[in-house]
Amino acid sequence: MPAAIYVLAALAAAIAGLVVWHRHDAVHNLVTSYSVEHRRFRTLGSKVGFSVGLLLLLSAPVGFSWIGFQGLHLPTQLIPGLPMNEKWLLVGILAAIYTIGSIGMNLLIGNTGQVSLGHSGFILVGAYSTGYFGQDLVVGGKRLPSLVWVLVAGVLGALISAAIGPFALRLRGNYLAMVSIFIVLAGVHVATAWIGFTGGDVAPRNDLPGFVFTIWPGKTIRFNEEGSSNFFDTWFLTKNQGYFWLCWAFALLAIVIGRNLMRSRQGRAMMAVRDRDLSAEVIGVRQMYTKTWAFAISGAFAAVAGALYASYFSTVQPNSFALDFSIQFIAMIVIGGVGSVYGSVLGAIVIAALFPLFQDGKNLFSGLPFIQLDGTKPTGLTLDLLAVLVYGLALILFLMFFPTGLAGLWAKVRRYFATWPFS
Repeated sequence: MPAAIYVLAALAAAIAGLVVWHRHDAVHNLVTSYSVEHRRFRTLGSKVGFSVGLLLLLSAPVGFSWIGFQGLHLPTQLIPGLPMNEKWLLVGILAAIYTIGSIGMNLLIGNTGQVSLGHSGFILVGAYSTGYFGQDLVVGGKRLPSLVWVLVAGVLGALISAAIGPFALRLRGNYLAMVSIFIVLAGVHVATAWIGFTGGDVAPRNDLPGFVFTIWPGKTIRFNEEGSSNFFDTWFLTKNQGYFWLCWAFALLAIVIGRNLMRSRQGRAMMAVRDRDLSAEVIGVRQMYTKTWAFAISGAFAAVAGALYASYFSTVQPNSFALDFSIQFIAMIVIGGVGSVYGSVLGAIVIAALFPLFQDGKNLFSGLPFIQLDGTKPTGLTLDLLAVLVYGLALILFLMFFPTGLAGLWAKVRRYFATWPFS
């Protein structure tokens, strides 16, 4: 108990220090030129915040012992919950995969204004392309390197979405959303019927490859080999520990790409099309090219997320990528913040953690009417359905009262402390 009190006091002091620091950095955070706007970290506070976040991300699977030398180890009790157990590591892995997919969807919907419900169809493309390019295809007696088949999955997703884009993007609004549902239905139907390649629903493939990185001859890093991760044949971690770092490495790369993209010429063209498409075309923005390009980028992000998803689970089923999977990504960007890269991250974490939180608190729901904890009984709401209802309710509440999502709420809090006492 005293240790927990000390930790809480330290966190309170850290938050107070960050508030004061943020007020001091508020002037330096003003954007006065393009060169300032393009900086990744404009203030010292942002640099420290990123460093602390990266340290916690690296320490989540194994605690703080990895930064020690010859017995110099920070205790894992320094921050409650570290290292994470296997269940919450799985939540972190899914949050990283969802982050990549939700950033792609946010670039299309939030930053270009093209409403699409076909996102899970491109995730399906990435998942099943992993089986062919990562396992079946052999070139010169060897399979393709891991990074190659991930990049191929992204390129394939971009090509398919770019091919569909010019036809679908002639529509807008609700009409585009309805047509995009066809992408999901067609993808699931093809995956179900193409039994020779996918196995369908009856005998789905369970031989999808893990990641192998050859650093130099004889020294490799292997993920998901016989249920464990192997670093240079000397450091062994569980499968979840290895994939946590791997998936968040891809997620951080997606965050950097998404942020840089929105600051580029093409990103500003996307936002111009979103706000006033006819006005954007008058000033020289090629509307159909910009929409198709955004559709291709969104498909590439989704396919990479699908490749990671398939590699982690080693097996996929066509019905796993049905329409409700796309709706989950809609929930992520609405809850996190439409048009915000960091909002995509927050929304992905919330959705990934929702069901485990329900599992942990199932005893709290046992006394509620209409709640059935035994999934074998036909009556009552199961935890799965209750979780769906809760994030559906969250969608409605956020759309009504917090349309800017969690990212918008955080921006308001920052502005409040930056301008206090005049806020």
